[in-house]
Amino acid sequence: MIFLSYYLHEGLKTEYLTIKTLFSNIEKKGFKKYFGLISCLLVIEQNNEFLLKNHEARPIGSTPFPEVNMTTHDYYTDRNIDHIVGDESAKK
Repeated sequence: MIFLSYYLHEGLKTEYLTIKTLFSNIEKKGFKKYFGLISCLLVIEQNNEFLLKNHEARPIGSTPFPEVNMTTHDYYTDRNIDHIVGDESAKK
C-alpha cells in the first residue's frame, strides 16, 4: 500500500524521502540503535528543563548575589583598605 501511494501521490514521495533522509542522518551521527538516540534525546531534554528552571530563577540582567562564589577572604587587604580610608578622613 505504501509503495502504491509513493508512486501515485507526489506529496507522499517527498514525505517518504524526508523520513528516509532523517534516518540516514541519524545513522551518520553514530547511532546504531534507536534506543541510543532516545536515551541521548532524554538527557538533552532534562538539561534543557534544568537550564530553563535556572533562567526563571535568575533571569538575564538581574543583579548577581554579592560575593556568593567567594571562596577565600583576604583579611589583610580589607584591613589595609580600612587603614587607608581612616588616614584620608584624619587628614581632612
